[in-house]
Formats: sequence, C-alpha cells, structure tokens
Amino acid sequence: MLTKIIRREDAERQLTLKAANEQAAASIEKAMEDGFQNGIELGLQALREAADRLNRLAEARQIRLEASVTYIVERALYMIVDHLSKEELAVACARRAIADYATEARLKLLVSSQERKPVIDALSALVRSSGREMDLGLDPLLESGEIVVESGAERTHIGWKHQFDHVKRALECNR
Repeated sequence: MLTKIIRREDAERQLTLKAANEQAAASIEKAMEDGFQNGIELGLQALREAADRLNRLAEARQIRLEASVTYIVERALYMIVDHLSKEELAVACARRAIADYATEARLKLLVSSQERKPVIDALSALVRSSGREMDLGLDPLLESGEIVVESGAERTHIGWKHQFDHVKRALECNR
C-alpha cells in the first residue's frame, strides 16, 4: 500500500511539474513575443526619427544649394552683362520684345528722356530695320536703362534691369 501512495504522490508531482513546465514555457514564449513586438515598435520609432532627421538635413542642404545656385546665376548674368555696352543691352531687349509681340500690328518703344544718344541711335536703327510699323519715343518717367514697349492697351517694361529683377524673383521663389 505504501508503494501505491508513493507512486500516486510521484504521479501527482510529475503532473504538477509537467503543468508548471508547460506554464513556464508558455510564459517564456509570450514574453518573447511581447519583447519581439516591443522591439519592432521601438525599432520602427527609431527608424522614423532617423528618417525625419535625414529629411531635415536634406532640406537644409537643398536650401543652401539653391542659395548657392542663385548666387552663381546672378553673378554669371552680371558678368555677361558687364561685357555688353548699354547699346547692345538695349537692342537685345528690344529685339526680344519685337519677337514676343510679333502678332501686334503696331509697337512703340519708349526709353528714358535721359538716355544717352548712342542708345537712342541704336534703337532707332533697330526700329527702322525691323520692317514693322514701330515708333520710338521718350518717356521722362523712365530711368536710364529702362525700356517700355506699348502695344494696343498693353505697356510692358522690357529693359535689362526689369528683366533681371524678374529672374531674381523667380530664383528666390524656388528657395
């Protein structure tokens, strides 16, 4: 009878031990899954933060690069313009306007009444050689270097300074 009691106690102990082992294994597996999931979430959060930092760095670098490109373009334009005479600049701007207003029946170019004679002479020659009905007039409200083209009801500044200001504003808009 004693043997049966010992065996029964052993069997109960073994069942209890087996249940405890199964419960421990399940707890360990659950802890590992939770830890793994927690690790994934922490890793994803760290990855998002690193991507945000990289994005901010890239934006800052792009802003600096755009500022450098804008400066280089401005300097290059000034270098080109510095090699042209006022007459060449005026004629180049007027030629562009004549091409832009090719469909207009009649054009009028206006320059500053303070403009130097060689500029006026160069524009007069352009007007005569254009083969179009076009006038050249003086406008006391314009500063030296400014040119305005009138066509119908439209009046547009076409001088170098005005066009360069447009280029600068366009470059600044991209910053």
